[in-house]
Amino acid sequence: DYAIITPATWRALRACPLFANLDDKMLEIIASMGKRKLIQPGQQIIKAGDRSNCMYLVCTGVVSCMVGDHEVKKLSSGQSFGDVAVYCDHIYKLHQEHSSFLGDADALDKILTRTADIFGVEVCHLMELSVKDMTSLFPRSPRLVYNVVQVGEAQLDEAVANNSDQARAAKRIISRLHPLVAASFMRGVPSDLTARLLDS
Repeated sequence: DYAIITPATWRALRACPLFANLDDKMLEIIASMGKRKLIQPGQQIIKAGDRSNCMYLVCTGVVSCMVGDHEVKKLSSGQSFGDVAVYCDHIYKLHQEHSSFLGDADALDKILTRTADIFGVEVCHLMELSVKDMTSLFPRSPRLVYNVVQVGEAQLDEAVANNSDQARAAKRIISRLHPLVAASFMRGVPSDLTARLLDS
């Protein structure tokens, strides 16, 4: 029943680049997996240095992203943060499978820690989505796989631009792994769905 999802949540899901071009049924599944979080002004949501195991969608309100004492951006309804956790967790697991020849495990381990502090600017409603739940949807949605890769790489590039040493190290490793990364993200996705995505 789509009615259980508030209009604000629907708008946020449909506006979010991570969920671009997903049908309403998949958006409903994603919403059913999410945990609702009510955030007060000044409340910390993410602490730099913490291990990352989830991402967040802003349904209403505004949050601030801080690197040290510098605000790098504000995020509002339809924007997400922490998406790189989904992307880098998958790559880290790929690295573990092929550690004998990939090397640099420490750098990949570090990118699984948060690189910024996130605070509520005003009262916010967030949707928290675990890495485990998001990756469980990959076999059913190659479009989600594609979006995760695109958004994850963009967030890493942004972290590099904000002088994150962890992001720089991870980017070096990922550039060497790129063919393996692409293949592993599509593992388990039925070939007909993959072909449909590539054709689109």
